[in-house]
Amino acid sequence: MKLKTILFKHALCLLVTISFFSCSDDNDSDDVSSCNDSVIPFLKKGNTWTYNIKSLGIDNGQLTLTVKNCTGDGFAVDMLATDSTFDEILTNDAFWKETDDFILADVADNVGAKMFRKNAQLGDTWSYTQGDGGITTHEVIKIDSVVTVPAGTFTCKVYKYTATDIFNESFVFWNDEIGQIKEDAGFVSTELTSYTVN
Repeated sequence: MKLKTILFKHALCLLVTISFFSCSDDNDSDDVSSCNDSVIPFLKKGNTWTYNIKSLGIDNGQLTLTVKNCTGDGFAVDMLATDSTFDEILTNDAFWKETDDFILADVADNVGAKMFRKNAQLGDTWSYTQGDGGITTHEVIKIDSVVTVPAGTFTCKVYKYTATDIFNESFVFWNDEIGQIKEDAGFVSTELTSYTVN
């Protein structure tokens, strides 16, 4: 039972610091709009996503993201994770901001993370340095992958990412209208189970 709690905490840490929110050292354009007039469908107050988390193929809890109030600069985002065995609850806050090319996110020790690249095309790559110093590289390897998760069937772009401080490759399945649909990071995976995108 203690192993499952440890795996849950490691899975959550991996999910929120590598997949969703990794620090960037690339040059970014200035922000192009306040959050009040974002043209990105999923970047709106009230939108939510719930993901099932698995560690080593075993159900290990859920993660829910909720877009909260607009600050004029970007959106506050609540993160709530629950462990399915012990009903343990972990919370965190994030901040999402739109720029010309990316949505940047601040969470935990990472600031200015590139969680979404606008108009990503096959073969596009970008790299950044995480808060812990690890260098992560993303590459768009597919643009029309069809994936089925509990929330439905989606056509996704697939981002492969590697990091200097992680030994395995990971894959994120991304839908430009909804956001992240699935992640396969080897021993940890997430799948979208429900969402509200207004």
